[in-house]
Amino acid sequence: MSDCIVIGGGIIGMMSARMLTIAGARVTLLD
Repeated sequence: MSDCIVIGGGIIGMMSARMLTIAGARVTLLD
């Protein structure tokens, strides 16, 4: 189960997912 879902695997989506992961969230990235 994810805490967050990031839609879009571009630069902003990847950086958002990375920052959320560093903050401790479990992230699902959909491209």
